[in-house]
Amino acid sequence: MTVLALPILLLAWFRPAAITVKPLSTTELGALCVVLAFTVIIGFVLVRAIKAPLDALVARSREIAADGRDAIRPLESYGTREVATLAQGIFDLASDLVERTDYVRTFATHVSHELKSPLTAIAGAAELLREAESEGEAMSSNQ
Repeated sequence: MTVLALPILLLAWFRPAAITVKPLSTTELGALCVVLAFTVIIGFVLVRAIKAPLDALVARSREIAADGRDAIRPLESYGTREVATLAQGIFDLASDLVERTDYVRTFATHVSHELKSPLTAIAGAAELLREAESEGEAMSSNQ
């Protein structure tokens, strides 16, 4: 906000409070142009140093959400130390989440397999009972 307010502050500095409003002098116009140019340059630097790396981090976060482990890789440019720290934290969190997801997937597969074995035996016994009942014969302990 301060950078954007510089042109207004410059005008206030060059023009003391006056009752009548006069057109800007060439010195005031030149100073205003210089300050506006510095404002644009500072804005460009801020965009390059902060906004672009944050946009890249957001895009990489979306890639990680879609692709998983393969998308967890460093950015090309971090801009500032703070963005680099934030990115590393996000990548560490994503790695932990992928590892936990793999663990839960493996655990669910093992539990599913262990439950299928007894259920298959129970389903087979129930089928034998149904067949014996449909044939009208009682099952003996020998069958």
